[in-house]
Amino acid sequence: MRLRIAWAALLIAPVVGPGCPGAKRDGADGATLRSAREPTGPVGPVGPETSPRPRPPVKHLEIDLSRQRLTAFEDGRPVREIPVSTGKRGKTPTGEFRIWRKHRLKDMKVGLPVRGDYYLLEDVPWVLYFANAEHPKERGLAIHGAWWHSDFGRPATHGCVNLPVEEARELFFWTDPPVGPFGEATATDANPGTRVVVFDSAARDAPQGREPPPSARRPQNVGR
Repeated sequence: MRLRIAWAALLIAPVVGPGCPGAKRDGADGATLRSAREPTGPVGPVGPETSPRPRPPVKHLEIDLSRQRLTAFEDGRPVREIPVSTGKRGKTPTGEFRIWRKHRLKDMKVGLPVRGDYYLLEDVPWVLYFANAEHPKERGLAIHGAWWHSDFGRPATHGCVNLPVEEARELFFWTDPPVGPFGEATATDANPGTRVVVFDSAARDAPQGREPPPSARRPQNVGR
């Protein structure tokens, strides 16, 4: 009779040892056991509801070919103006673009050997490639830093937009898409990249009603 009772106790009792998954000891003596899947803290909202996060500002860039200036905007408000060098003889196209790719450093090939204007620029810093349907990615239009000249404020390139290196660095981190751990980023449908508007203020397609931004002031929310 005693043997039968002992066997019944073993069959009814839960078998949980120190290496048993799904349970943990609750007490110094290990006598009480509780499933690890059960909640160990309060369930549901605790305290006042968390207020929603503020909406991030809508950013875009405008590049004025006549003034040779790039202006950064947040929610339609100019926050920074930078002297640039765009393409000579109208080689920087006008229109509305999106930044689609970013590189911390990039080697750039320009021109064609058969034309005699080919050259290679190594380690071009803080590169922001931009494109649209009319001027696709293959054209290689980019905003980037330029360490090989300081003649900003006048056209000087084959089509890209040159900036002082430190200014290019600030734009690199300020614009979308966000940069990954390897210093690169590619735009996606969820994050299509910062909008870039290229125009000529001396032409009829210039945006109207823009006030000159405070170029002498460097806002705290641009760059790092």
